[in-house]
Amino acid sequence: MTDTATNSAAVRSVTLAEQRAQLLHHYQEFEHNFHRDHYPLWLGTLIGPWIATAAVLVLIWLVYGPAYTRSLLGAAAISSVVGRFVILMEGLGDWGKLLTPEQVFWMVTYQDVAVALFMAFHVGFLFKLPKIGPKIAELIVDGELILSLQ
Repeated sequence: MTDTATNSAAVRSVTLAEQRAQLLHHYQEFEHNFHRDHYPLWLGTLIGPWIATAAVLVLIWLVYGPAYTRSLLGAAAISSVVGRFVILMEGLGDWGKLLTPEQVFWMVTYQDVAVALFMAFHVGFLFKLPKIGPKIAELIVDGELILSLQ
């Protein structure tokens, strides 16, 4: 009985390993083809969010001044840790006095769009990260398996 369970687990682990390898290959192939066929768009999704963010920050600094820009950058740094909960933290620190919840909402939404634009086309690099890359691939394969069984 345990021999059958061991064989079943071995077959399942080989299947999961093969699925992870196929997933990694699929994402790498997509990124390579996207890079080759649509280089300007590929480059735009890679560095575009950074350039747009720098331009927006310079514009905000010119229009609203350095104190407001510092508050916005502080809220952005905090939102990288607490996520959307930063919208509810308007009373904390100096940045909370200068920014309204609506402004923080739009800042967080901008961050989400910038990250989504990058991740939609360059997600393959996540699988190359040391230690967590294989775990991310495993989670995606498991998620696809669960969805396929629904």
